[in-house]
Amino acid sequence: MTFFPAVEAAKKAGINHFEFGGGARFQSLYFYLQEDAFEMMDGFREIVGPDANLQVLSRGINTVMLDTGSREMIDLFAKMFKKHGTTTVRNFDALNDVNNLAFSAEMIKKHGLDHEVVVTMMDLPPGCQGAHDVPFYKKNA
Repeated sequence: MTFFPAVEAAKKAGINHFEFGGGARFQSLYFYLQEDAFEMMDGFREIVGPDANLQVLSRGINTVMLDTGSREMIDLFAKMFKKHGTTTVRNFDALNDVNNLAFSAEMIKKHGLDHEVVVTMMDLPPGCQGAHDVPFYKKNA
């Protein structure tokens, strides 16, 4: 992986918390570079050592897929990302529907990964009414 020298330099500089995959980062290796994302994850872990926190961003019930995943695929996502060095999964749903986070959170924890819920902050254009207002965020946070 061409960026591994930068990872080595970051490790030598004392950095021990990295975002190393998930979503587009995971897909781009397969789609555009014809590289194995799991091999990249294994190599990353090898460089930074066993104590570094390697995190990924997951799209809730989509995980790193472009479509909604089955329960089996969501479980497999957590299992495979744990196997390939992930420590923490930051989990979000673009519409902040906590129902879309419940099962993926369960699988993430089942496989021994740290789970962080991400609240997607957004605003609507002036004059638009919608659910994403201050009371919505207070309720869901």
